[in-house]
Amino acid sequence: QLQQQQRHGVGVAPSLRGHRRAQLAQTLAADGVDRPRGQSKPHRSHNTLTRILVCEPPYVGGALIVIRTIGNTCLILSISMILEHLLRAYAMTWGYFSRFKMLHVDFWVTLSAAFTDSVLVFVFRPMVVEATMQHKRADFALAMMLVCRICRLMLLWRVFRAVNSQLDSGGEVLWTFEAMEAIGDPDNGMPRVKIHNVHIVKSTSLERSAYKARLGSMKHTSGSVIERLLWCGTSGKSPENVIRSGRSLDHHISEDPRLPKCLACAQRPVYVDSCYAYTDWTDDPSGKVRQMLVVKALVGNSRQVGEEEFSEARPRSPGQGVNAIILRQNSISGSHPGEHAVYDSVHTTPIKPFEYKPQQFSLPQRDVESTIYAFHEPVGQVIPMAIITYENPDAYKEIDVLREAEAQSWPDLYDLALSGPRHTPAQVAALAELDRAIDGGVPEQVQGALDRCSRAKVRKAALADLKLKKRSESEEAGISLAYLLSDAFRRLAQERTGKDDPTFSEMKDPFFVDEVPGRPRIGASSLCPRDLGMGCSFVDSVEPKFRGPANVFLSWVWSYRLSVVCDGLQRWALLSDRDPERVFLFICFFCNNQSRILREQTAFGSDTLQNLFERRLVKIGCMVALMDSWDSPVYIQRIWTIYEQFVATHLGIAVEFILPAEPAATLITELEKGKDGINNVISTVSKVDAEHAKATFEEDEQQVKRLISKSIGFRSVNKAVKTRIITWIAEEFKSSIDRLVQEPQGDMGMTPTVHAPLVFESLSNPPC
Repeated sequence: QLQQQQRHGVGVAPSLRGHRRAQLAQTLAADGVDRPRGQSKPHRSHNTLTRILVCEPPYVGGALIVIRTIGNTCLILSISMILEHLLRAYAMTWGYFSRFKMLHVDFWVTLSAAFTDSVLVFVFRPMVVEATMQHKRADFALAMMLVCRICRLMLLWRVFRAVNSQLDSGGEVLWTFEAMEAIGDPDNGMPRVKIHNVHIVKSTSLERSAYKARLGSMKHTSGSVIERLLWCGTSGKSPENVIRSGRSLDHHISEDPRLPKCLACAQRPVYVDSCYAYTDWTDDPSGKVRQMLVVKALVGNSRQVGEEEFSEARPRSPGQGVNAIILRQNSISGSHPGEHAVYDSVHTTPIKPFEYKPQQFSLPQRDVESTIYAFHEPVGQVIPMAIITYENPDAYKEIDVLREAEAQSWPDLYDLALSGPRHTPAQVAALAELDRAIDGGVPEQVQGALDRCSRAKVRKAALADLKLKKRSESEEAGISLAYLLSDAFRRLAQERTGKDDPTFSEMKDPFFVDEVPGRPRIGASSLCPRDLGMGCSFVDSVEPKFRGPANVFLSWVWSYRLSVVCDGLQRWALLSDRDPERVFLFICFFCNNQSRILREQTAFGSDTLQNLFERRLVKIGCMVALMDSWDSPVYIQRIWTIYEQFVATHLGIAVEFILPAEPAATLITELEKGKDGINNVISTVSKVDAEHAKATFEEDEQQVKRLISKSIGFRSVNKAVKTRIITWIAEEFKSSIDRLVQEPQGDMGMTPTVHAPLVFESLSNPPC
C-alpha cells in the first residue's frame, strides 16, 4: 500500500514519526524502491556485510535503541573502570601504583577499552549509519568498527579475573598497600626504607578455597578470627622461586629454630630485615637490595609463649626449642578439668633474633624486637600477598661489617661461630698473643699482635669474637677488695694528693686529669680493652690478679674519705665472713673510664641509666650500701645513691648496709638510750628527699629526677628508701643484741639497757 501511494504521489501518513519514516525508507531502498534511473541494485554481499557488522538489518524496529544502549553501557563501564584505577592511583600515589605489575596491566587494558568504546560510539557507528541511510559504501568505517569490536574483547580480561576471584573487593591490593605503609612506619623500625618494587602474589583457586574453608572452621571453633598482616623471610631462597614452585608455605620456607616445625612470621618487618630477608648476591654484590614476603594469616585462639619457654641458643636438633606438645597438637588442656582449648597458632612475647649481635662489632643495636607467630599447619591458614624489594639505609653499616667478616648475614656469622672453624697452629698462637697484648694494654704489643694475626690470615669473625670477649671482661670487671685495703693503694692515694686521708673527690684530678711531668695519668698510656683506644679505666691498669668478674656492687659517695671506705668494707668483710681476695667490687671510681669522662666533661650513665645500671645490677646480684654515718649521712643526700636503692628494691636485689666501726658503735649507743634514742635515729635517717638530692653533673641530676618523676614519683621513692634503711637499723641492733647474748657478760663491760621487743616495735612503726 505504501509503495502504491508513493508511486502515485500520495504522501505517507502523518502519524508515522521521523525515525519510522527513516526505517521505511531504508527498507524500501534496500528492496530497490525509488532508485534513480541508471543506479544499479546494491550487491547482496555488501548489504549482508553491512547487516552483520552493524549487528542488525539496518536498524529496523527497536534494534537501533538496543544497539545504542549496549554501546553506551559498555562505554560507561569502561569509564567507571578508568575512574576506579585513577582513584586508586591517587590514594596510593602513582609511584607506588605503577610498581604493581597486574594493576599496571589492568589500567592500560581498561584505558584501551574505554578509548575504543568512545571511538565506536561517537565516530564510526554514526558514519556507518549515515552511509547506510544514503545508500553509500562505508568499507573503512565498517572495518574500523570490526577492529573496535575486537578490541572490546579485551574487557574479557576483567571477566576472566573476576571469575577466578582475582578482583575480590581489591583485597590483595589493599593488603599490599597496607604492607607498604607499614614497612615505612617509624614504629616498625624502618623509617628510611626505599622500596624498589612490589610484586602482588596471585593465589591459586585451590589456595583461596582452602583459606575460606579454614576461615569458616576457625570461626566455628574459636568464635572470632583476625586476619593479620605478617612478614617472613625465605631461608636463603628467592621469594619469587618459592612462589613459582607452587609449593605451599611451610616451615621449610621460614622457620625460627626456637619454634621448630612451624612457619614463623614476624609482626614487624624490621625483625625479618635484621636477619632473614633474602639477598641476591649475584645481581647485587653490595647486598643492600633485599626481599621479604608479605603474608596474610588467620589467627584465632593463639597461645602465648614466653622467652623462658624456648632455648636462647640455636637448637642442634628439631626436638629442642618450644615444647613439642604446644606446637604439634591442636588440642591442649585448658585451665579447668575436662576443658580443652584449641590453639591454631603460637605467638611469642617481643623477642629479637638470637643471631643478631651488632655490638660484637661496636655497632649500635637497632630495635628489631617483634612478636613472632608460629603456624604448625599453615596450609589454608597463611597465604602470600606480595613480595617487596627494598633497601634499608639503617642496615648499611651492618652489611659492610658482615662482608668484612666474610659472612652474608647474621645467621651466617652465627653458624660460622657455632661450627667453630678450625684454626691453624699459627692462627691459634696469633690469637693468644693478641689476647695477652690487650690485657697488657701496650699499644706497640697490640699492633704487633694484630699484624701477626693478619699474616696468619685469622678470620675477621674470630678477631671480632676475641675483641668482644675482652670488651665484656673489661666492662664486667671489678676491683679486688684486697687491693683496695692494701698499703700500696693507700700510699698511691697519699702520694698523688699529698694528704694523709683524702676523699675520692680529691683523688679524681691527681689520678685522672692532672698532667704532671714524670707522673702520667692512671691508664693514660694504656689501650682500653673496650675499644682499643688510648686511655683505660683504673681496673684495667692494675695487675690481673687484682681484677675479676664483679660480684658485689658498691653504692657509695665520692666525698667519702679513704679511711671511711676502707674501714667500712673491712668491717663488712669481717661480719659477712668474706675473703677480700675473692671479693671484686664494682666501684664507679675504679671501673668506669674516668680519664675520658672527667677530661671530656661528659655526664656518665644518665642516658643509659635504666638499661646499663639495671642490667649490671641484676648480673651482679648483690649490693653493699656504705653509709658514712647515721647522723646526717651524706648517702641520703645524693640522687645516685637514692636511685640505686630504689632500683635494688624494685628488682628484689639483696642490699647489705654497712657503717665504719666508730659510727656503728655510736648508733648502738644511741639505740640503747631507749625510745628517745630510737626516735632520734629514725628521724635522722628518714630525711630522704630525692627531689632535692644532688649529683656531680647537672645533666645526670636532671635525667635521674626525670626518670623518678615519670615512674612512681619522688614520694614513693623516698618511702621505699626510708623503709629499707629503717629495716637495716633494726637488723643492726638485733645483731648487736645477739652478739651480747652469745658472749659472757663479764667480758662485755656493759649490757643493753633497752628491751629488745621495744626497739623492734618502735622501728617497725616509725613516726611520720
